[in-house]
Amino acid sequence: MTDQTEAPSQPPTNGAWKRNPWTCGALSLMCPGFGHVYLGHAERGALLAILVYMAIWLAAALGLLASFTGFALSALAMGTLYVGLAVDAFLLARRQTRFEPKFYNRIMPYALFALVLIGLPNYLYTERAKLLGFDRFTVGTEIMNPVLIVGDSILVDTTAYRGTAPAIGDLVAFQRPGNAFHVDIARIAGVAGDRVELQDGQVLRNGRVEPDLTVPASYRQETHSRDVPAQTVPEGGVWLLADWRDRARDSRFNGPYPAVGLIGRVTDIVWSPQRDRIGTSPR
Repeated sequence: MTDQTEAPSQPPTNGAWKRNPWTCGALSLMCPGFGHVYLGHAERGALLAILVYMAIWLAAALGLLASFTGFALSALAMGTLYVGLAVDAFLLARRQTRFEPKFYNRIMPYALFALVLIGLPNYLYTERAKLLGFDRFTVGTEIMNPVLIVGDSILVDTTAYRGTAPAIGDLVAFQRPGNAFHVDIARIAGVAGDRVELQDGQVLRNGRVEPDLTVPASYRQETHSRDVPAQTVPEGGVWLLADWRDRARDSRFNGPYPAVGLIGRVTDIVWSPQRDRIGTSPR
């Protein structure tokens, strides 16, 4: 009598038990380390993801992100790291002969990994001014022409005034009192204790003309751009003045601004409609 007992089922040998290398690479490219988690190598993915975040922290600690050169080199390095992670996940998947599911290869652990690995970079970027020492804004008005034009994307060093007082002539980004979402750009024309006034278009600080605050006559035609009565800057305040005086509403109208509203010092132009301006430092 012929034995009808069936042989034990064997895993398919046509690749069905392997992870797709392209999928693993794409996942790690979109989210550092996630392709490794999908592949069953969570420890390796976590280690490589930590390497990415340590690189971001190091760039911030060295103050690289607030300058065009440092920002560009850091972006290039980060891009290289992301591509390296994707290639590593791709090659790891190709070398793997059989996929052995781990306890975390399920929907809920995937969701948790994604929440951490995607949420952390987004949080770092959202809180970049506090955590990474820089911020980035796009100029939307003409009040700083020709130093800054509409469409310029600028970098701001948010650590510039931590323990250091702003200098006269510094180009700064600041928040208007009562409107934390509105950011303006102007120059420091006076600090606490200074007596600031305008006479015949010239800015006088403590009775002396400030040459760093002189602008072309065509930018100060209006009466409020030529003569402004003296004001004394109180403790904790700064006197702010835009370059295109005729089109700006600054301390001439609003008085001194609170120094705590200073976001930081403008460092470089990282993008501009005029390509020759990219990488330059507005002064």
